Amino acid sequence: MKNEINREIKKIIRQLKSGKLEIQDVPETLTYQRDIIRAEREIGLRVEKKRGYDVIRNVFFVEEEFANRSDYWGKIEYDNKVEFLDFEKYYEYLEGDIYTRACYKYCNFTPYMNFIEKNKIQLDKLMKNRAFIDETLDDWRLEDQEELNKYRCGERIKEQCLEWIERFEKCCNSEEFKSIVDDYEKSELNETVDISFFIMNYIWKHIEDDKCFNILMDYMVVEKYPANKLIYSLCSIYDPNIVLERYCYLLGTNKNTYKQRKLLKDYVEELKEGKVIFKVKTYFDKITHFYCEEIIGLESRREIWEIANIKRYFSNFEDFIEYKDNDLRGVDLSGDIGLKIDFTRFKMDEKTILPAICVPGTFCEVKKEYKNSKFYVTKIWKSKENILLRKKEFVTSYFFDFTYFLNNDLSGSNLVFCDGIGNLASVKEFNMKDALMRSSHCEKFGLNYKTYKLNYDEIGSFDIVKQNELM
Repeated sequence: MKNEINREIKKIIRQLKSGKLEIQDVPETLTYQRDIIRAEREIGLRVEKKRGYDVIRNVFFVEEEFANRSDYWGKIEYDNKVEFLDFEKYYEYLEGDIYTRACYKYCNFTPYMNFIEKNKIQLDKLMKNRAFIDETLDDWRLEDQEELNKYRCGERIKEQCLEWIERFEKCCNSEEFKSIVDDYEKSELNETVDISFFIMNYIWKHIEDDKCFNILMDYMVVEKYPANKLIYSLCSIYDPNIVLERYCYLLGTNKNTYKQRKLLKDYVEELKEGKVIFKVKTYFDKITHFYCEEIIGLESRREIWEIANIKRYFSNFEDFIEYKDNDLRGVDLSGDIGLKIDFTRFKMDEKTILPAICVPGTFCEVKKEYKNSKFYVTKIWKSKENILLRKKEFVTSYFFDFTYFLNNDLSGSNLVFCDGIGNLASVKEFNMKDALMRSSHCEKFGLNYKTYKLNYDEIGSFDIVKQNELM
């Protein structure tokens, strides 16, 4: 039996090395067999990343990256996490490689001292790292130099976009239009700005021009992006019946031609019957630095399936705000940090996001909480009118990252659902003012807490549930 297993292990290793077997195809019973894991590491199919001790879950962990060499998809990678209740098994799994990209903050190694001394493990080296991160909440400022640099880059991209828009606008016929599309797809800017941006600008610039419409419909026979998706958007910009009538798909077989027309015909019918759900987003495009109103058409049966996407762009704020009739409700201008105007004359609501560094009298709020097995820190900047300016969120699975990011200031944190907080030996190193925890944890750490008496008159509804159970 043992020889049989050894032969199977050797066969699996040969297949992994030859590429006939992927890491996820290894039989479950041999997934963590030492020789197989060692081979996967040597080949590069299993790469260990972060490792350490998670005090909240009271486990040692290893974050891994698996590689898949499928010819169809190309090499892809996905994550895996292995956890151990015992330090010795964790050490053996990593074959002693426990120092690299590791953090053991809040770990009590006292029960493992014999093992540590026997294997000459350097405890001071293990405890050297305080966290996986190197930024803190103090690094989050309203004025962000990286954001300023990105804004300047966006302004340069905008200049290039305006040049290409001018080229598109000069098109006189279908051949010229297709030629410019081909030229653009070979340009460097195509890697940053999607071709649909220029086509949408061309449409709205010549919305009343029949010649422009004919040029667009001639382009729709191209069996590639964006034509194969743009045709559905045109049905919301122009009369859908005319679009359907003019649609002349001639590529491929007769069967494929019929199929494409049938798909468009069905969509037009759904559009007329109100079965397409439209959602609107209005924002400052951080890539092109144009203002955009985006209308997304979703299939009513599956609202995650985007059918149509209609975008209307404006190169300057004056034209944009005139189109919006001074209404900035729900508009996201967070990226337009170069806009220096008085916003008080516009209509705004709680969903309006203004460019943060342009608004005087700002203030910020910080929210700290544990939910869904993760720690969250959210910092929100608002104007004196309570309009949202900027929101940044830090999320981590590890308590040591959470405390490092907050400089040990856990004041006001909501840790009610953090059961594992009780695994800590003490919380004396933290600022726990107004932190919310379960009474059992407060008692363990010697923290004061308020108690509330239940009003049994208010919870009498449970009697109805009992009566229903007895029926």
